[in-house]
Amino acid sequence: AGQAAAQLIQPLCFALMLGALGWTAARAGASPVARLSGVLTVAALPFLAWTGGVAKNDIPMALFQTLTLGCILAATGERRTHWLRLAVFFLAASFSVKATAMFGAVPLALLLLWRLRDVERKPREVLLWTATFALVAGVWPLRTYLLTGNPLYPAEISWAVESLRPNAMRPAEWRSIPYWKIPWTIHFDGTQAFESPSANPAGFFLWLFAPLWLVLRRREGSRAEALCLVFAWVYFFYWGSVWPVVRYAIVPLGLLMIFTMDRLVTATALLPRGWRPVLVTITALNGVACLLSAMIFSVNAPQLALFAGRIGEQEYLRRAILPYPALEHLAQNWRPGDWTLGVGVTAAAYAPDPAKFDCERTADAVASAALAHDLLAGGQYRFLMTSRPAGDAVLRDLPPHLVAQELYADAHYALYSLERAAAGTAPHR
Repeated sequence: AGQAAAQLIQPLCFALMLGALGWTAARAGASPVARLSGVLTVAALPFLAWTGGVAKNDIPMALFQTLTLGCILAATGERRTHWLRLAVFFLAASFSVKATAMFGAVPLALLLLWRLRDVERKPREVLLWTATFALVAGVWPLRTYLLTGNPLYPAEISWAVESLRPNAMRPAEWRSIPYWKIPWTIHFDGTQAFESPSANPAGFFLWLFAPLWLVLRRREGSRAEALCLVFAWVYFFYWGSVWPVVRYAIVPLGLLMIFTMDRLVTATALLPRGWRPVLVTITALNGVACLLSAMIFSVNAPQLALFAGRIGEQEYLRRAILPYPALEHLAQNWRPGDWTLGVGVTAAAYAPDPAKFDCERTADAVASAALAHDLLAGGQYRFLMTSRPAGDAVLRDLPPHLVAQELYADAHYALYSLERAAAGTAPHR
């Protein structure tokens, strides 16, 4: 168990989320063939294959919100009240994972209120929903508030309605994308919508088969599908106005792809037989392109050498994770209780004590230097680790009472020990 079991949590949530997408699509009337092929197509999306394979909490949040929507669709007949209560529970659970649950919470709340009209004893149900949501979703914000004074730390409540987040993780033009550009951006200019070198993190499937929505319309289950489309549209407009990062829109994109696949399956049955191999070939080529793109994210040359037995685990980490050599030197000099500030470094998981390694990312060297100056002024940190582009600026703006002694440096990262400067000592060297 231990670390191995912890590493299985994300793949397990990924599989459950894909299953939840298929179950929700079934509630909306999608055929079994469309659900299976659609879920496989969704799983092959480059951004989703990466997000599902690393320790990102977008997948568990998407799982809970998919289950919320599925429960809302299932809320018919005598057991509708129980399904709606379960939907509220899953919606609250998504908030206990990540604050970006707000993107889906708005359309899901609207659908819940719409379903409330069929519920008897409405005041009682509203009170029960409120209590459930407060108990499930409120635990972590309450803990965060008691520790920091801000229930959304390190985020801010105002970010929920700001079209530009007030941080510098990315340049402003990468976060402010006009609505009409978003579909193109996430499919063909993806470096602005996802953390990858690929221009196509969302594949090509929706663009290839979008015309099917104009010529085919399913009648069976159309009301439930319409509710899913309302969810997707409201989600799209809110998400697109605040921060259109593609991994924050897993649920609406996944459902749209499954419904598009459902129309593709219908088209293959209606068109002349000679067209079927053409459509199957196009779909297969899209899948191959997606998988090849996903390999760019997930496979590297040191990994192949590790699997071949030519290098060991430590050598693999040195080759594959650029800051790892500097972190090895940190481990050699670190003592329990020492704090480290990392500027332009996000590999705290490999630090001697990740809880005492503060990672800060900024857009440019000037911002890095200003941030580091403010943080180092308090004298809390014994070590400073910087990325090479930001390192020189950080050292130039070092607080005058500190001396930085270089412990390690390579082409990418540098590590310094920090000591209080004696009178007349240069601020750094």
